[in-house]
Amino acid sequence: MVTHNLKLKEELHKLRKDKLKEITTKMHDVLKEKEDVIVETYSYDLKDLIYAMEEKLKQVRGVMKVKVGGEGSQPFVG
Repeated sequence: MVTHNLKLKEELHKLRKDKLKEITTKMHDVLKEKEDVIVETYSYDLKDLIYAMEEKLKQVRGVMKVKVGGEGSQPFVG
């Protein structure tokens, strides 16, 4: 039973990893204007795409904090 649960967890992890790769590729294509987000896109795909974009933004902010040595980017004052 434990082995079966472990195998299921590994399969689920692989599926999530594959889905994340797919969504990340789509995100890059959309940002490079190679692909449009069409109305017929399923809502769960859009939610996954939004999640992937938010996670990438968190990573960028983390790198900015390290490089700047502070809170990250400052708000634009124009």
